[in-house]
Amino acid sequence: MHSHAHVGSPHACTQAADGIEEEVAMAGMARGLSRLQVRLVDRLLIWLLAPAALEAERYPELAQAEPGLAAIFLQAARRRETQLGQAPLGVDLDQGGWDASEDGARLRWAYAEAGRLLKAYSGLRATLQEQMVAGVSAGDCVVLLEESMKGQVRAV
Repeated sequence: MHSHAHVGSPHACTQAADGIEEEVAMAGMARGLSRLQVRLVDRLLIWLLAPAALEAERYPELAQAEPGLAAIFLQAARRRETQLGQAPLGVDLDQGGWDASEDGARLRWAYAEAGRLLKAYSGLRATLQEQMVAGVSAGDCVVLLEESMKGQVRAV
């Protein structure tokens, strides 16, 4: 089923994977951030790196995904922050304890986290992929995800 390897990844425009700890979410919420804003940059980096992590696991000889997009995104966000003198769109680029000098390590962490999440949810991803390929509605796919992950996700 090689042609559908990216169903459920950023190539298919699904939402970012979750992987943050509850205490990070609570600390962010105490500062007035919603759960969706907490470590938003980390979530986006994981999401951007998911296709490359999936390919590395399943098709190591195939190099279609563009892992460099995550670095480009982070560099562009840093440039914008410098130009504005503040965080772009109010999103703190250093959430999670990162600073600009650690961007390389942050990208490596996000890649590893994408791989970990893909493995942890591989059965669910495969089921979702099959449903999407079969033409099941987006709403039914959301219901499948909600029912399958009920009580599993710590912070969304």
